[in-house]
Amino acid sequence: MQRPTLAPVPCSITILLYPPSRRKQDVDNRNKATVDALQEAGIIDDDNLSIVSRVTAEFVEFDAAKEGFVLVEVAPYEPTTKRLCSATSGNIRDAFLGLGEAPV
Repeated sequence: MQRPTLAPVPCSITILLYPPSRRKQDVDNRNKATVDALQEAGIIDDDNLSIVSRVTAEFVEFDAAKEGFVLVEVAPYEPTTKRLCSATSGNIRDAFLGLGEAPV
């Protein structure tokens, strides 16, 4: 029997990461670990795109009182109505530098 999950589907996940130290941190690794923990805890059923439509992560300034703390918000997904730029995998760098396709 599959256990029920708590998150709405599709959902948007916002992650605030308090670094454990002043050393450089890799946001991708912390992001994945956090989403995997949500799945393991039964908050989300899976981390595929039909369930998790957006993940936003932000490192906040180092705070010794909160070192290594992670704050997570899981909310219903609301599609973005305005795209920031249009790019294909071959010209992402050019699009962000304003050399590629025009913003939509």
